Amino acid sequence: MNIHKENNNIYICLEGRIDSTNAFSVEQDIMEVRNEYSHRELAFDASGLDYISSAGLRILLKIFEEELSSYCHSGGFSGDL
Repeated sequence: MNIHKENNNIYICLEGRIDSTNAFSVEQDIMEVRNEYSHRELAFDASGLDYISSAGLRILLKIFEEELSSYCHSGGFSGDL
Protein backbone atom coordinates (compact mmCIF):
# COMPACT_ATOMS: atom_id res chain seq x y z
CA MET A 1 0.00 0.00 0.00
CA ASN A 2 1.34 3.40 -1.00
CA ILE A 3 0.07 6.78 0.12
CA HIS A 4 0.16 9.87 -2.09
CA LYS A 5 -0.83 13.36 -0.95
CA GLU A 6 -2.07 15.88 -3.48
CA ASN A 7 -3.77 19.14 -2.54
CA ASN A 8 -6.41 18.21 0.04
CA ASN A 9 -6.61 14.57 -1.07
CA ILE A 10 -5.01 11.40 0.24
CA TYR A 11 -4.66 8.63 -2.35
CA ILE A 12 -4.37 5.13 -0.96
CA CYS A 13 -2.91 2.92 -3.67
CA LEU A 14 -3.63 -0.74 -3.03
CA GLU A 15 -1.20 -3.31 -4.43
CA GLY A 16 -0.77 -7.06 -4.71
CA ARG A 17 -3.30 -9.19 -2.88
CA ILE A 18 -5.82 -8.55 -0.15
CA ASP A 19 -7.19 -11.77 1.29
CA SER A 20 -7.97 -13.35 4.64
CA THR A 21 -4.26 -13.62 5.50
CA ASN A 22 -3.63 -9.86 5.37
CA ALA A 23 -7.05 -8.14 5.37
CA PHE A 24 -6.84 -7.22 9.05
CA SER A 25 -3.41 -5.58 8.72
CA VAL A 26 -4.50 -3.72 5.56
CA GLU A 27 -7.55 -2.46 7.43
CA GLN A 28 -5.37 -1.29 10.32
CA ASP A 29 -3.01 0.49 7.91
CA ILE A 30 -5.91 2.26 6.20
CA MET A 31 -7.43 3.25 9.54
CA GLU A 32 -4.09 4.76 10.63
CA VAL A 33 -3.95 6.84 7.45
CA ARG A 34 -7.59 7.81 7.88
CA ASN A 35 -7.03 8.94 11.46
CA GLU A 36 -3.84 10.81 10.64
CA TYR A 37 -5.45 12.69 7.75
CA SER A 38 -9.03 12.94 9.00
CA HIS A 39 -9.34 16.48 7.63
CA ARG A 40 -8.60 15.32 4.08
CA GLU A 41 -10.61 13.43 1.49
CA LEU A 42 -9.67 9.78 0.90
CA ALA A 43 -9.46 8.22 -2.54
CA PHE A 44 -8.57 4.59 -3.26
CA ASP A 45 -6.71 3.36 -6.32
CA ALA A 46 -7.11 -0.39 -6.75
CA SER A 47 -5.40 -0.61 -10.15
CA GLY A 48 -2.39 -2.28 -8.53
CA LEU A 49 -4.41 -5.10 -7.00
CA ASP A 50 -3.83 -8.57 -8.44
CA TYR A 51 -6.51 -10.18 -6.27
CA ILE A 52 -9.04 -9.20 -3.62
CA SER A 53 -11.08 -11.74 -1.66
CA SER A 54 -14.37 -11.23 0.12
CA ALA A 55 -12.39 -10.37 3.27
CA GLY A 56 -10.65 -7.57 1.37
CA LEU A 57 -13.91 -6.33 -0.11
CA ARG A 58 -15.45 -6.32 3.35
CA ILE A 59 -12.84 -3.92 4.74
CA LEU A 60 -13.15 -1.58 1.75
CA LEU A 61 -16.95 -1.55 1.94
CA LYS A 62 -16.78 -0.89 5.67
CA ILE A 63 -14.47 2.08 5.13
CA PHE A 64 -16.53 3.38 2.19
CA GLU A 65 -19.63 3.24 4.35
CA GLU A 66 -17.91 5.11 7.18
CA GLU A 67 -16.52 7.74 4.81
CA LEU A 68 -19.61 8.18 2.67
CA SER A 69 -20.42 11.57 4.13
CA SER A 70 -16.96 12.87 3.18
CA TYR A 71 -17.17 11.63 -0.41
CA CYS A 72 -14.76 8.70 -0.38
CA HIS A 73 -14.01 7.79 -4.02
CA SER A 74 -12.83 4.57 -5.59
CA GLY A 75 -11.33 3.78 -8.94
CA GLY A 76 -9.09 1.49 -10.86
CA PHE A 77 -10.90 -1.77 -10.22
CA SER A 78 -10.17 -4.04 -13.15
CA GLY A 79 -12.36 -6.75 -14.62
CA ASP A 80 -9.73 -9.33 -13.63
CA LEU A 81 -10.55 -9.14 -9.93
